[in-house]
Amino acid sequence: MIAIWALATSHSFAPDHQTPLYLQPRAPIASRVADLIGRMTIQEKVNQLLGDGWPNIDRVKKDFSATGVGSIGFGVPTITRLEALNDFQRSMMNTSRLGIPVAFTAETLHSGQLPQQPHHASTFVVCALADPTPPTLNPPMPHPGGHSGCTVFPMPAGQGSSWNKTLVRLIAESNALQARASGTVHGLAPVLNVATDPRFGRTQECFGEDPVLVATMGVAAVTGLQGSDGPRDADSYFGSPQTHVMSQAKHFGACAAPRLEPTRAPREHRCDGALSRPPSSPGSVDAYGGADGYSADISERTLYERYFLPWLRFASAGGRGAMASHNTINYEPVHGSYRWMTSVLRHQLGFGDGFIGADSHNVLALQTSQHVAASVEDAAVLAVEAGLDQDLNSLYDTPFTTLATSSVVNKSAIDRAAANVLRYKVALGLFEQPFANLSLFPERNSASAQRLAREAAAQSMVLLKNDGALPLKPPQRVLVLGRLANDSATLLGDYAPQPDNDTMPVSIYDALRASPELSGASFRRV
Repeated sequence: MIAIWALATSHSFAPDHQTPLYLQPRAPIASRVADLIGRMTIQEKVNQLLGDGWPNIDRVKKDFSATGVGSIGFGVPTITRLEALNDFQRSMMNTSRLGIPVAFTAETLHSGQLPQQPHHASTFVVCALADPTPPTLNPPMPHPGGHSGCTVFPMPAGQGSSWNKTLVRLIAESNALQARASGTVHGLAPVLNVATDPRFGRTQECFGEDPVLVATMGVAAVTGLQGSDGPRDADSYFGSPQTHVMSQAKHFGACAAPRLEPTRAPREHRCDGALSRPPSSPGSVDAYGGADGYSADISERTLYERYFLPWLRFASAGGRGAMASHNTINYEPVHGSYRWMTSVLRHQLGFGDGFIGADSHNVLALQTSQHVAASVEDAAVLAVEAGLDQDLNSLYDTPFTTLATSSVVNKSAIDRAAANVLRYKVALGLFEQPFANLSLFPERNSASAQRLAREAAAQSMVLLKNDGALPLKPPQRVLVLGRLANDSATLLGDYAPQPDNDTMPVSIYDALRASPELSGASFRRV
């Protein structure tokens, strides 16, 4: 595989006039993409703009076999399922006119998992008290799923707490390898949110609240995910592509930023300056008060110095993918803003022709909750012309399906979006090696990965306060607070695969009770 990649990235090129240019591995990536775009119909281009987290595979083969599709999520708990993924890819490439491979997507935040609705994890408190009067903690329950059998590393908040960029890079390398062992080529990570608002509810996905820390860890993560041997060369920005993935960082731009709840919600402005309706409810995409997806009303200086710094470093390090954020920034919804996606991210921050994908259902939200588009068709045009390359929605419900018949969309915007999708597929070598390497499957949750996870867990621990109670010594009465204290699965964090009975972690409560150092202590859990 490495030899093939070396040929594919060589600048010495003699064209083969018998083979279409886009299928010639020695041709420059830009030339291959331009040749392919020139051969595609409008429907084939639009279909590359479609991404689905977990579709019905049989229905996709039936409905998209002739024209192809951009990307999909595909759960791989067993090698039999991995073989089924290869069969699906083979069928799609053999039946489509141009044989364009499908990109398989998964979360690679701290494990390999399919895109899904994240949950808001909380924490627990362990106390040694003489006469406890415990408070009541009632956090939401987790929402697990994904590639069962992959190693689960500490959440990014824990990785950031280690202050060890080498550790973060090694974790990302392992995540990338295990993702490729599961057939994934497109990883949704790292999270570059600067977590400055504790009300955000998803701070565990963030490296921290300091922009320099987030930027440093983000660069380490993208280097591990994409590979370190050549991230800046447009024809070789993935090192050893068969063991790495494209890194799509999240969520551009001021996600997890603070906003005071106003006494009267202002009217939202669409990016062409027109006024739209105010947010409909606190639970809408533009909810005020610190919720996920809330509006960010922030000065230009603060945006650039705090929230955009990690993105500048990410782009400089060769990051090739970005996910637009749910929210609006200064009343411009990011998914419909040429200013934020193109003028700022692509031009000012140096992201260039990188891939920008939507967050879940957010193109549709331009009409349904942000009210800057008059119709589904208008939402699609607004998003693609603003700089978005691919939606993340059901293949059958995305507004982007309307682009093929739109009479108002700028066709050059469709060409740009399709080219940005195809560019990373070519760079990853998918046209030469579109199938998952079954021999990599044993790399999932290998002994070395487990050792790395244990070391990362040790380095991520932070002791907030010790008034002499630690280390615990019997005889003592130990109070363990919080419903998560005896919840094994929640210890894995969000965006983690559901463990089976053999890999379920031991809960904090059970581990304390089983500790020989605490024999004789009495325990109470509330």
